[in-house]
Amino acid sequence: MLTPVQLSQYCYYMFVPAAKISGRSAVPYTEPWLWDHLPLFCCTPLLSLPGAAPFYMSQRAVDKLKSRKTKPATYNLDLNLIADYWGWFKPQRSYHHTGVVSTFYAMREALAIVGDEGLSAMWDRHLAAHEQLWQGLTELGLEPYVTNLTDRLVTVNTIKVPEGVDWAAVSADAMSEYSVEIAGGLGPSAGKVWRIGIMGAMNARPNAVQQVIQAFRYALAKQGWKGAAKAANGKTEL
Repeated sequence: MLTPVQLSQYCYYMFVPAAKISGRSAVPYTEPWLWDHLPLFCCTPLLSLPGAAPFYMSQRAVDKLKSRKTKPATYNLDLNLIADYWGWFKPQRSYHHTGVVSTFYAMREALAIVGDEGLSAMWDRHLAAHEQLWQGLTELGLEPYVTNLTDRLVTVNTIKVPEGVDWAAVSADAMSEYSVEIAGGLGPSAGKVWRIGIMGAMNARPNAVQQVIQAFRYALAKQGWKGAAKAANGKTEL
């Protein structure tokens, strides 16, 4: 929660839940946390195309936008012009840009898939995939980078790279043998973690998660990692 000082007229708060929306609830938390701007990415859990996304603005942020005294430095970031384009504040609409029509159709279809499954069912499916992944990784002797369970993301999982293991070789073997992409860490975590995204209608499924676990088992066994002995004489086809 934000303090009274932070909630002053000079502070506006933006939260970017890049791996949320269909993986876990994001919008219901805007009121208790008092976020002013919440863009929702469509190219991760929704598996839509990048380039367009719905977003939330608090009434406080809208009031600030409408009362802005200076123009933005760039035309494409002028939300008042975007508002005129969509007819937010007045019935007359004005031209701003040619709409990314294919992206809008893709987003609409992705949201329709969410609607068919239902949000609660989709959140439950992502959580089940997350739990299945960690059950398999734990059996291999791997550990989470984020130790506190309540602090972990369901959709993006970070795994500690064990001492003596070549993390890049594991990623390369997973891709070449299983067509599974295992990303490395970024910034301070580079070389220390792997990142596994379990998101959307395709990846947050039992067979996809099992493929990831088997890719780890095979690649780690290739390096002689003790926890991957189950890999025996090589990969197992799924």
